[in-house]
Amino acid sequence: MQFSMVMIICFAQGVCQTIFDTAKFNSYNDCIGAANGVVRYMMETYPTAKGEIKCLDEMEIIELQSSLEKK
Repeated sequence: MQFSMVMIICFAQGVCQTIFDTAKFNSYNDCIGAANGVVRYMMETYPTAKGEIKCLDEMEIIELQSSLEKK
């Protein structure tokens, strides 16, 4: 099973963006390991922003994309 990073970044209250990374990781742990570096970069680049990074499998990404499209 492959995993991808999904980044949710909020620059202001109610102003959020979801970014789906195209990179694929062979394991959840590989994805989380790569996400740690992204978290550090985002905190340094956008210190006032809030957000989170998730590692999801393909089915979870499809479900998330579908729920975002309904909003």
